[in-house]
Amino acid sequence: EYAINSYKKQMKWYAEKLEFEKANIIKHRIESINNLIVALQPIKTAKIAKQLDLIKEKLNLKSTPQIIEAFDNSHINGEDGVAASIRFVMGKPEKSSYRKFLIKQASVGDDCGSFEEVLTRRLTRLVREGGQLPHLIVMDGGKGQLNIAKKVLLEGFRLRDLNSALYYHADYVHPNWKKTPIAKIGHHIFYE
Repeated sequence: EYAINSYKKQMKWYAEKLEFEKANIIKHRIESINNLIVALQPIKTAKIAKQLDLIKEKLNLKSTPQIIEAFDNSHINGEDGVAASIRFVMGKPEKSSYRKFLIKQASVGDDCGSFEEVLTRRLTRLVREGGQLPHLIVMDGGKGQLNIAKKVLLEGFRLRDLNSALYYHADYVHPNWKKTPIAKIGHHIFYE
């Protein structure tokens, strides 16, 4: 995209200088790049699908997580609590669904309270607007955040079918809310 935009600026510059032959050469370069992008798209799509299938396999999920959201919160010296969520659909960033949150209710520095507020606000908005809930939630945190996520999902959103749910603590993934880990991957909660 950067290369195409750069070439478009060059093409415009040459056209303004009435150097149409050079502008035409640049135009053909842009067309070649666009053709290459179209030709490579199936390969890129297959690679993403393979990576999502690998996540499904490694986490022992029933289906491939097509929508993934990740959450993190922060503050500066105990002030100005903020959080963010990012969303991937079929392995591609959906930047229009990225969200920034100002922490309104939780005390600044209360990571669990902040996470509960943000997760509840995000999922409530998705439900209210008819959006699709994520198939996989990734969060930065520990057992406290894990318990908050379980509370929000089970109580707040009545998601009772968590047979393939996964959670983590102490750097291990635990399938189906059990204590026996299947893989060391970090602090995340996964549900299907």
